[in-house]
Amino acid sequence: MVRREIPFEEWPQVIDQFGRAHQGKMALVALTAPATGTRRLCEDRPLLGVVDERHGRPDESVTVMWNAAGGASSHTIQRPARASIAEWNDAYSAELEIASAQGERLVVRAGPESQLLEPGMVTDGILLERQP
Repeated sequence: MVRREIPFEEWPQVIDQFGRAHQGKMALVALTAPATGTRRLCEDRPLLGVVDERHGRPDESVTVMWNAAGGASSHTIQRPARASIAEWNDAYSAELEIASAQGERLVVRAGPESQLLEPGMVTDGILLERQP
């Protein structure tokens, strides 16, 4: 896994790409806040999307949406200050982290870490998802 900071000007593209690439895949969404610590907002629920709204404006926000038992659910980070992404070598799993100026940290992980490929494994660039 390699984590990299996302340059500010690339946020809309990378965040949108992450949301589209992992839409419908099982996700974990966790929120760490200074006042409440870390809590899981969802686990093993289909990701619906991630949206960077009003990029570059003072009221910018990033919203993550997932399919919950009673319908769709979401969480929004107001005034994001930092974004990073980590991708595993399985062409399936990835983690997006958004940190706010107020100290909140939202982590969205799509795909299980257990699907890592052996180091040095060569693929043809196409990995088929397993059918349920």
